[in-house]
Amino acid sequence: MKTLSASVRALYLCLAIALPLAAQTPKHGMSLEDMQKMVRVGPPTISPDGKWIAYTVSHIDTADDKNVTALWMVSWD
Repeated sequence: MKTLSASVRALYLCLAIALPLAAQTPKHGMSLEDMQKMVRVGPPTISPDGKWIAYTVSHIDTADDKNVTALWMVSWD
């Protein structure tokens, strides 16, 4: 009998968690205030040397009425 690879087991775990959450009905519809609270993550970009991953994280600052974006970098490890 073959054992499942770690990536397949991780996929099954994600589906087991996500499916019951997706089946729940929302308490209210999406509002403008909900959208303002969302944090958006930009697409990852790998550095030329392959050691770093850069991406952006953006949110809306309602007090100053502007979009705030920060650049993040993480090690490939």
